[in-house]
Amino acid sequence: MLRPLTKRRGDGRLYERHPATTALLQELMALDRESIVQRLAITNFRSPGHVSSECLVYLIREAARENRGEWFNRLFGILHCRLKHNLAHSIRPGAVADAETVREEVISRFFEILARGLRNEPERLDPFEVMFNGALEALRKDLYGAQRRRDRRKADLRHDGEDADGRPSPGEDPYRQPETENGLGMTTAEFEVFRKQALHSINHLPAEEREAIQLLLQGHKIDSKDPDEMTIAKLCAVNERTVRNRIKRGVEMIRARLEGPRP
Repeated sequence: MLRPLTKRRGDGRLYERHPATTALLQELMALDRESIVQRLAITNFRSPGHVSSECLVYLIREAARENRGEWFNRLFGILHCRLKHNLAHSIRPGAVADAETVREEVISRFFEILARGLRNEPERLDPFEVMFNGALEALRKDLYGAQRRRDRRKADLRHDGEDADGRPSPGEDPYRQPETENGLGMTTAEFEVFRKQALHSINHLPAEEREAIQLLLQGHKIDSKDPDEMTIAKLCAVNERTVRNRIKRGVEMIRARLEGPRP
C-alpha cells in the first residue's frame, strides 16, 4: 500500500497523487530494482515504460525511510541528472544574466527541500509527488525573484560602500574568505563532528559536490582576490557562487544520509 501524502491545501484537503502516478507506482512495486533502474533510464516521457519524476521522488522517500543507502544513492543520482536536464531546457543562456548560477541555485534549493523532507518536514516533498515540474517551476520563479532582490541589494550596497571613484571604503574587505567550517555553513563544534562522521560519506556524493567539499577540507579557499592563488573556483572552472551552492548541496546530502529519516 502506498504511503499517503500529508500536506493540506488552503481549503484543508489533503494533497493527492494523480491517478496515473498511483497506478504506475503500484506497477513499480512489483518489479525488482534492476528492472526499475532500466525503466528510469527511459528519458523520453512519451516512450512506453517511462517513469515519471513524481514516482522517482516517492521511490527516494521510501529508500530513505527504510535506510537502504545503496539504493537511495542510485535513485538520487538519477534524480540529479533529471534536474540538470530539466533546468538546462527551462533556464537557457540569455534568459537570465547567469543561467548556470541560477540552475545551481535551483538545484541547491531543491536538495535543501529534499533533505528536510526526508527528515522531519515530509510535507515539503508532497507537491513534487503531485506535479513535479509544476513544483520545480514554482521554486524556479521564487529564486528568480530572490535573485533580482539580491541584485538590487548588491547595487545599493556598492553604492553605499564605495568612495567617489567606485573603490571599497577603507577598512572593508569584500573578498574576506571564511574559515572551512563557515564555508560549510557550520559552527566549529558542528564541523568537528561532521569531519569525523561524514568523511566516508563524501565518496558517495555526485562528482561536482564531492570535488568541492574535498577541496575545501584540503584547505583550499573558495575564492580569492589574489589572481595567482589557486582556489576551488579556479580548480573547478566555475564561479564562487556555484562552488558555494555545490558545497551547500553536498552538506545537505551528507546530513540526510547520516541522520536518516526522523519520525
